[in-house]
Amino acid sequence: MTDIEDAFDEIREYVKMTDGTVEKEIGPEIRDGKEIRGLRVGRAGYHYDVLGSPDADYFLLRFGFNLLENLRNSGVENPAAALASQEGDDMKRLVFDLMREVSHPSVEVGVETTDDGVLAAFTVERKLFLHEPSFGVRDFEEAVRAVVAQGDRGIKHLQLALEIGGEPEAGDEDRDRGFR
Repeated sequence: MTDIEDAFDEIREYVKMTDGTVEKEIGPEIRDGKEIRGLRVGRAGYHYDVLGSPDADYFLLRFGFNLLENLRNSGVENPAAALASQEGDDMKRLVFDLMREVSHPSVEVGVETTDDGVLAAFTVERKLFLHEPSFGVRDFEEAVRAVVAQGDRGIKHLQLALEIGGEPEAGDEDRDRGFR
């Protein structure tokens, strides 16, 4: 598939067929000399992005969780400082345990830390090869489920490890399942 507009139209159809909602357009922006654009999709209280570039032969399905932002939204005034107050080995252990919990052969995991080594965020990603003749809605759904499931495992792990947050209350499906 050479036309990125056609590819995004196809992705929009997959999103509809899998009960997702395109919430906003992302970009275009330039990263590492490449034009990147995408879609932010909401589904069952979670969000994921589908990103693409005319220069790439695949799209990226990404679930991201920003720990510092979620702690800030939960009322923690300076989350990086609060997390930095833990022993250095405790933070390394938290990052290691998160990676172990979220890692799975079907996804790629990335972890972002501050300059002080404090866990800031993590992402779970999977490449989508829409140009493959056999790629279809089933493949898209499988990728979404894999990325969101592993992202959810990561969020739950952090909630337990840091002893904060909890499950949303019954009937609160529209709320983002973070630490709020």
